[in-house]
Amino acid sequence: MLPSLSPTVQPATLVVLIALGLLTGHVARRSAPWLLGARDRPLPFRWPWVELLGAALFALVGLRLGAGLGTLPAYVLIALLLGVIAADQRYKLIPDALTLGGGLVGVLLGAALPFLLPMLASQGETIALVGVPVHRLHITGFVLAAGGALVGFVLLETMRLGFSHLAGFEVMGMGDSKLMLMLGAFLGPIAVVLALPVACVIGLLTGFVHRLRTGQPHFPFGPALAGGGVVVLLADDAVRAALLAPGEAIARLSPLAVLAVMGVLIGLLIAVMLRLRARAAAYAADIDADYAQAVAELEDGAPAARDD
Repeated sequence: MLPSLSPTVQPATLVVLIALGLLTGHVARRSAPWLLGARDRPLPFRWPWVELLGAALFALVGLRLGAGLGTLPAYVLIALLLGVIAADQRYKLIPDALTLGGGLVGVLLGAALPFLLPMLASQGETIALVGVPVHRLHITGFVLAAGGALVGFVLLETMRLGFSHLAGFEVMGMGDSKLMLMLGAFLGPIAVVLALPVACVIGLLTGFVHRLRTGQPHFPFGPALAGGGVVVLLADDAVRAALLAPGEAIARLSPLAVLAVMGVLIGLLIAVMLRLRARAAAYAADIDADYAQAVAELEDGAPAARDD
């Protein structure tokens, strides 16, 4: 029988979680340059938004999932994602210590505390269909965590290589694929697949705002991936229902209407790819300039053009 988690949190516990979230956010903000090899760089960002984000996420996890030992992996995941968001937002680089190291931690926690993983997206029920003994919780947790890490990495790496080939330049870095590996280790294979379309929606919205505000097309995808993972962690059933709804609506259409919808979607994708290929050299130059600026700041301490 699958375990259950009690989301009941006392007010005093919630206050403690908020304080821990503030502290975790501060550690994430302070450690961002250090993890990228720049140990003498000043604290990034003028405003403590990473701390405030940490407090909000810790509180939401507590209200949604509770604060028992079984939910420890959720708080560890949030802590790692805060570091990812701070580093990628500021330097457009994601430390391997957070992604690869976090992936290993996720697999170990999945095996040691196998309470959350089977519940997300009903993964425990699904994995039982392939012969994994769901009553052996530690085996189930390990299989889900290791399988999630593999699925997350392969899924985004395939998308990264495919879109980079079609667009004619590297549309995202391998750090994003490693981040999906880490997310999969904490969320499991089904939940990490659900996280990707959510992350794409977040990325489109934030990228559009960034383009309007700065005129630059290059925007880090790591924070969007982190956001997709958090949304699935907190609302996996709602995400699954939202993603299934369009498919169910299409299934009720006539075959001709289905072909028309698919044609429009394929046409939009081709148009986007052609647009990217036409401006591949300019986009690649912008991306290289962004990375060169980040590396120069990390190595030499030169201030960036702006500090969000």
